[in-house]
Amino acid sequence: MEILFTFDSEQYGKSYVLFYDPKDPEATVYGMAYDEEGNLYAVESQEEWEMIEEVFEGYEDGQKD
Repeated sequence: MEILFTFDSEQYGKSYVLFYDPKDPEATVYGMAYDEEGNLYAVESQEEWEMIEEVFEGYEDGQKD
């Protein structure tokens, strides 16, 4: 897996990492929360997923410019 980017959310008080498998031909992007020690946690709420999707879409838009 390779890290695409990380970001912090003041709204949820968490840090997030988006990553992908460079060998995956579909280039599926995954997201998880993480803590200061680097432990990963599943994102469980729909509201958090929607926020992550918005951040990712902003990232993609920035890559196109």
